[in-house]
Amino acid sequence: MNKGKRAAIIVLVIIIAVIGGIITVKSLHRVGQGEVGVVYSMKNGVKDETMSPGWHFINPTDKMSTYPVSQQQLVLSNNAADFNEEELKQDTHVDAPADGGMVKLNMSVNYNFIPERVTELYERFNGMDGDQIVESKIGYLLR
Repeated sequence: MNKGKRAAIIVLVIIIAVIGGIITVKSLHRVGQGEVGVVYSMKNGVKDETMSPGWHFINPTDKMSTYPVSQQQLVLSNNAADFNEEELKQDTHVDAPADGGMVKLNMSVNYNFIPERVTELYERFNGMDGDQIVESKIGYLLR
């Protein structure tokens, strides 16, 4: 075998290895502890089974969204001590009209997503993951 053919084979092997590496990286997804993953495929839609915590290989063209199934806490307060900070960076209280006046409300909400229902949430909220759902709904309250 001459040097030209050998060099061409080496370049081809390197190209195949790079393409294989890219596909592997795009296929590998992590679901964190206390979360489940929902996989959406353009071909088959939302898969009924959720992904448990750990690393998973999925089709590179599929999309995975994660939802926290462990208890989460959301604090809406204008008291810096509620955030273990000395100074509050933004005003996060909720103003609610009551009899023509305003009421300031500081609150804490504990929530989690039910693992058996996250595929329904994925479909209902057009593919939003857990964080996006919470942010969109809480953002609505703060407007």
